[in-house]
Amino acid sequence: MQTLSKTVFAFFSLLALSACSSPNAALNDHKTNPDSTADVVLEPIQIGAKRAPLHNESVFRRLDWTLSPYRTASGAPSHLYWQNRADYVIQARLDTLEHVLTGSEIITYTNFSPDTLRYVWVQLDQNLSNPKMRPRLIKQADDPTEPSLFRSPEFDGGIAISRVEVAMRQTIRKGKRTASARKPKVAAPYKINDTMMRIDLPEPLAPQSQVDIEIDWSFAIPFTGRMGREQCQQGWIYQIAQWYPRMCVYDDVSGWNTDQYLGAGEFYTEYGSFDVKLTVPANHICLATGTLQNPSEVLTPILRERLARAAKSDSTVMIISREEVGKFFTRPKQTGELVWHYKADNVRDFAFASSGAFIWDAAQWNGVLAQSLYPVEAQTMWKESTQYVRFSLKEFSEKWFPYPYPTMINVNGAVPGGMEYPMMIFCRERYNDFRLFAVTLHEVGHTWFPMIVQNNERRHAWLDEGLNSFICYYGEKEKYPARKARRGEGRDIVPYMRSPEHQPIMTHPHAILDLGQNAYAKTAAALVALREVVLGEERFDFAFRTYIERWKYKHPTPEDFFRTMEDASGEDLSWFWRGWFYTTSLLDQAVDSVHSLDSLDQVYNRVFLTNRKEMAMPVEMEITYADGTKERRKLPVEIWLQGNLFVAPIWSHERIVGVEIDPDKKLPDIDLSNNALFDPKWRERQGKRKGKNDADSNAQSNDESDD
Repeated sequence: MQTLSKTVFAFFSLLALSACSSPNAALNDHKTNPDSTADVVLEPIQIGAKRAPLHNESVFRRLDWTLSPYRTASGAPSHLYWQNRADYVIQARLDTLEHVLTGSEIITYTNFSPDTLRYVWVQLDQNLSNPKMRPRLIKQADDPTEPSLFRSPEFDGGIAISRVEVAMRQTIRKGKRTASARKPKVAAPYKINDTMMRIDLPEPLAPQSQVDIEIDWSFAIPFTGRMGREQCQQGWIYQIAQWYPRMCVYDDVSGWNTDQYLGAGEFYTEYGSFDVKLTVPANHICLATGTLQNPSEVLTPILRERLARAAKSDSTVMIISREEVGKFFTRPKQTGELVWHYKADNVRDFAFASSGAFIWDAAQWNGVLAQSLYPVEAQTMWKESTQYVRFSLKEFSEKWFPYPYPTMINVNGAVPGGMEYPMMIFCRERYNDFRLFAVTLHEVGHTWFPMIVQNNERRHAWLDEGLNSFICYYGEKEKYPARKARRGEGRDIVPYMRSPEHQPIMTHPHAILDLGQNAYAKTAAALVALREVVLGEERFDFAFRTYIERWKYKHPTPEDFFRTMEDASGEDLSWFWRGWFYTTSLLDQAVDSVHSLDSLDQVYNRVFLTNRKEMAMPVEMEITYADGTKERRKLPVEIWLQGNLFVAPIWSHERIVGVEIDPDKKLPDIDLSNNALFDPKWRERQGKRKGKNDADSNAQSNDESDD
């Protein structure tokens, strides 16, 4: 038997890729002679008194969340969970000469809470345009070369309230049946606090009781924002949203949610039913949230026949073509006004679009009518819109949760970017096909978050924008597999995480410096990493679908999401939420050195790893052996439980000549220079071998060409 000294592999030199050393410096045990025997004691990194501070101990500390009797520790609603309801009956008239919307509404508000309410709060979103109120007063000067996204600085608007009356409802019980009798209505005192209005009730609203709130109002329609108007070649387009006084949410978390609408933070509303009658010019096409109740009064037989055909067609059917816009046979009458009557149930909001300039097309997917409205200016791109809507409905329904409504309408107009409402979305893009697809996908995706699963967007923008960006990441990859997705790649978020604007995802939306990178992109990247690196697709998808199923048509908090993901996946993910959502932790995993030693006809390799920053994540290594073969090894995040240093033991039949961590670049590692170590001599030999093979191949090609 040969002596052990003849079988010991020389310890190879590797690159020292620490933050303070040159990437070309060799990492090796400099005290070890390459010809030494196995009795030589290696000097690995010491684990003990001289180790680096254990900053990672706090990463794994269990997050302490407040437990409510209405929400379980598992993340599900408890048997005591309650939620109030708001049902609306609205009549509104669109004045296209003065560009004013006037309306009257009755809100039937049901108090399912255990609390007695002595007043109620109502949202007045249109006061965003009032120059004397907080949203405008805190607005900094815009760059004059760029349009304002959420309001027009020159626009003098706001909502005018002309009447507020209240009628309490008395619950009458007859045996096992109950009925609600309406008391006489009375004028109600009210106080406007910028974008909020408090209405004082004539008597307390007890649990399980109802009140009718009647409000008359009007406002001038702004040019742009989350709603607006635009003059096109064939007339004005009106995209109307945040247009009626609507109930604030009273919940078990914050009581009355009266955060001001300042522009960036979006919305939080109660679910309910809508019965809406919209009076618009007779030459207008007016589509809205819900189901049209009077098609024979507002649509000609030709349009009704085409819609019936579209309801059975996978291919797009023209309801009104470019050449037919404004033609007599498309409208029951050309002058005066018509009333479009819509009803919708179990929705959180209502929007509509109205214009005489609309091209209109439609098709069906799985019984859902996908529709598009757009002017001639947008036709080149928008002829594909309905198919993009169909794709989005299919993608999200089959992967996450079935689409629950009868229609989805995409509208092109003044609203910049995109905006989402139940059964209706607004998209501005007219010039780039992929961007139109991407914004359509994103806005349709908002049906799942927050139309079906409704979080408080004004406090936690990421819980709808981020979750939606996450599901859109896979939607984009499904439609365009060769194209890089806009959001979700771990590497793409590194510049933001290293910038001075980096903030925790849990930051209040109004205080976030870069909302797109924070609430959208970083959240999407976090969830992609959780799915693909931490939990795996099967466990993640089960937990994610569980969250949707538990909280559909309810009001979850971030903690409900976190708890559900842990409960359904079977993992304590405190370290993950803390690193990605609650802090500005950075990730820097490094390969410090590799030591190899012959032992019992095998090679015993030790790979020295360091976690150099605060964020902890699992480690995936691609190992290269001396014979050129490669192997993937995955290490769980628990390797960092006892500190930021870990020595991975690897037995093999060949010496390790190279290690690369995160080889697929899935993680937001801020320093890739220390992610790989390779034996420079092995690489040199590989380079010479490749060069010789290339030369032989060229010579053979030359010989063949001579023939």
